Amino acid sequence: MPGPELTGLRLATEVAATDPTEVQPEGLGELPAGSLRIDGSGFALGIGRLPQGRSRVAVWVRDRAGNVATKKLTVVVDSSEELGEATLVRGARGADVVALQERLKTARVYRGKPTGVFDAKTYKALRKYQRKRKIAPTGVAGPRTLRAMIGRIVINLGQFKLRLIREGRVVKTYEIAIGQSAYPTPTGRYAVIEKKKDPAWFPPNSPWAKGLGPIPPGPGNPLGTRWIGTSAPAIGMHGTYADYSVGTAASHGCLRMHIPDVEELYEQVSVGMPVIIRA
Repeated sequence: MPGPELTGLRLATEVAATDPTEVQPEGLGELPAGSLRIDGSGFALGIGRLPQGRSRVAVWVRDRAGNVATKKLTVVVDSSEELGEATLVRGARGADVVALQERLKTARVYRGKPTGVFDAKTYKALRKYQRKRKIAPTGVAGPRTLRAMIGRIVINLGQFKLRLIREGRVVKTYEIAIGQSAYPTPTGRYAVIEKKKDPAWFPPNSPWAKGLGPIPPGPGNPLGTRWIGTSAPAIGMHGTYADYSVGTAASHGCLRMHIPDVEELYEQVSVGMPVIIRA
């Protein structure tokens, strides 16, 4: 099995059933890599999660008599628009590729306007980026490369500061509001698990929210215009129309931000990004 930055994948699947009807699918859906389901004269082979972009897939089928049939095809996958959610290879398109090209441009290895297409120019720039960061120069935006590009969020509660860190460097520092003493913001290591634009607010199962109902997007919404949820239960970063509260301990545990700040941060954050909260 190759490393996570490579695209080659070899699967070997053996089925012992003598009658194809002995192996029946339990339902449609994604199959685990290497698994095989047979339905009459047809079959489904699980090849795992393909990278986003253009992949070449070759399937060999051999019967008990030694006869071999081969099928080769090119598959184009467009599974995500969020940088960091999927491995990117040549042929990928969309907003995630634009974000990739912008990161490469910031690193001064890509010139020109981002196109949203993972082409030969992007491939060469990515390999140059990987060499500079001592990552195997595969030209594939896999997990290690994406972690280096996306970075992490570090929050210091005592300073009322949120810092976006990428490649060991503070890219931007934002002022925040933190939890009141009765509802403190938890410390620890978490991750971004969801992002929402113009979110509706739903009251949590907590005494302070008893009797409150949902609030639609708009000026009266406690979450402002953006919500960045973390793996800490019911804790996230969001905007606030109570702008005066930023820089104080005013929330019920969440991290409030000025609306222009959270909108800017929202574009820099990806699902899965580490979030470290310190006292």
